[in-house]
Amino acid sequence: MEYDSAQVDRFIEFADALEDALPGVMVDGMEITDTNSTFNVKLDDGELLLSVSAADDLPDTRDVLAALTSAGFSLTR
Repeated sequence: MEYDSAQVDRFIEFADALEDALPGVMVDGMEITDTNSTFNVKLDDGELLLSVSAADDLPDTRDVLAALTSAGFSLTR
């Protein structure tokens, strides 16, 4: 996940929720200083699954889980 420096706490929440839903998956984050307030979720191969303008707030964790499900990931909850 790529996130703005002001989104560190929210990234940690997302990482914890995703790792709970996807056992064996490690969520990695990259703090980007020039994201134009965008929160991106990418796979290891660089495929962009979700990109959300974070001007108001970051997406709900369920949005990220839905994007992963749409990409073919099997969730435990």
